[in-house]
Amino acid sequence: AKANSQPGLRRRSTFSRRSSGRKLGNLKRVHKLLQARKAEFDARPPAERDRLRRAFAIGDPENKAVLDARGVRCALNELGIRGVTREEKDAIGELMREVHVCTPINFFDFVFQIVPKAEQGLQEVRSPKLYSKFAAQDPTNCGRINQQACLDALKKYAELDAHFLDKETAKLFWKSFLKDYHEQYKVVKLEDGKVDFGGFLELATTLDHSRSEFHRLTERRAAQLGGLPPAVEKKHFGELAHLRRCFLRQDRHEEGTASAPEVLASLLECGAIPIAGPVFDKAFAAMESHEDKRFRIAEF
Repeated sequence: AKANSQPGLRRRSTFSRRSSGRKLGNLKRVHKLLQARKAEFDARPPAERDRLRRAFAIGDPENKAVLDARGVRCALNELGIRGVTREEKDAIGELMREVHVCTPINFFDFVFQIVPKAEQGLQEVRSPKLYSKFAAQDPTNCGRINQQACLDALKKYAELDAHFLDKETAKLFWKSFLKDYHEQYKVVKLEDGKVDFGGFLELATTLDHSRSEFHRLTERRAAQLGGLPPAVEKKHFGELAHLRRCFLRQDRHEEGTASAPEVLASLLECGAIPIAGPVFDKAFAAMESHEDKRFRIAEF
């Protein structure tokens, strides 16, 4: 019995060693992949790394180092990767269905899989729009456009999403974008100094990222300058800069306050109330009952 048992023991021992070897090999491959991803991530510009880390943190408020489906959506929103049209929303929705199956999502999976997939999904939907802007600057249909034509096409593309920023913020963003455009163009240009549609897509993606970040910083600054409580900032985030400008235009003495009639004028200018009807009458009556009061922007 002892002799007969030895081969079985040897087989089990051999199997155990093979199993352990496979596990060790898998661990080494995972470690190697993580190291490669870390190196690739570290090679990205500091601003982009910070942007991705911040977005992940927004989606992971409990610091679990992973995202659930809701966290992924919040993180993508922070990056400005969101659907505007029905087709774009459907593209993001399709990705989110995949995410539900794959959760939880760690940081590198978010950076190297989720974000590129989301951007690609939106690009596929937006490409017809982008291509029409590109083609309009390519009358000979050679598939390449020069630096100025590319800039003109990008401006037309930005105007498609005019509701993303209010008019004044959009002007400020475009001025900021122009400062870095020459260097960004150099990265994607071909040997003849022109860009093809692929390069144009890269610049359009850069524009989207830059605009989203500019919008976030502008809103944050408006909240800080207005001394807004966190609850008010959160409720109106996305329209704070516009609301602040409407308020300040009525603050002719630059005191940081406005009278009841001035607040009413600000409400009309920002579109919070109509120019006539029951809602206007209610707002007018409310302001009339506070005719001696000076309102601060947080109250507005």
